[in-house]
Amino acid sequence: MFSRSKRKLKFVILTTIFAASIGSCKENQDGFLNRVGEGSDKIVDKLCVWNPEGTPLLNTKSKYAEKIMNLPHKTLLNVFEVGDTGMESMTRFHYAFVKVPGGQKGYVEIDDLEWNCDDIISHNADLMEIDGSLLKGVWKQSITDRLYIEFSDNNLFSGKLTGGCDSGGCHDYPISGEWKINRNLIYFRPLEFIPKYPANVKIYFLSNKKVLYPVDSDHAFRYDYDNSEYLSGLKKMK
Repeated sequence: MFSRSKRKLKFVILTTIFAASIGSCKENQDGFLNRVGEGSDKIVDKLCVWNPEGTPLLNTKSKYAEKIMNLPHKTLLNVFEVGDTGMESMTRFHYAFVKVPGGQKGYVEIDDLEWNCDDIISHNADLMEIDGSLLKGVWKQSITDRLYIEFSDNNLFSGKLTGGCDSGGCHDYPISGEWKINRNLIYFRPLEFIPKYPANVKIYFLSNKKVLYPVDSDHAFRYDYDNSEYLSGLKKMK
């Protein structure tokens, strides 16, 4: 598995329109972006419990708060607020204020939540350990290819796919959203699916030869008229 330090969710404002849609946002001194829905009644995200052992639902925003119940693996949660408590007994508590199926509300440690809780296990021996600095830049199948993914700072990505080519030329369209690394896998969440669910998360891995591949066709960036093609075999351009 992977360390908690590599599971920190970094929420970002992608556009001015998106910022308005999720209510007010405030960045604390450590750069962690808090999201707050209007009156804590506006859903700012939808996440699921990735931890196989579940996670406790707490009655206040504290690591040491009273436990209301245990939320099972893959429980889908409506999120109304994301933030942190600052240093609490020398420990910072990153939390999400959530509503569980059935209506109960409470606080959950955000490390135990994920964009996508599919059981993605890569058995590929070619899987490479990665960090974000290795990814920054443009990735294509070849230097002349029109299609690409670009990893940027602040866990943002952009790119270009195509709807296909005909006598009138090729019909390309842009993509953008958030990215992060979990379990040595690269998760992409396209902007148009935030905060909808399912998030249509794309999941890739980096081979030991430093080539990006999707974990499977269901979690790949698809393109062409009938989505019959998908991005695979991408290399970092110099």
